[in-house]
Amino acid sequence: MASPERKPMTGAEYLASLDDGREVWLRGERVKDIANHPAFRNSARSIARI
Repeated sequence: MASPERKPMTGAEYLASLDDGREVWLRGERVKDIANHPAFRNSARSIARI
């Protein structure tokens, strides 16, 4: 049985999807905004551009 067709996320949808309540910790501190945190924002934006 074929699965229903799903379209890929846009870059903006991908960045928004990172704010889903997941827990990310860096050096003992919880990262609240993954898409805009200095340690992750460049990687997140690079993936969003793909």
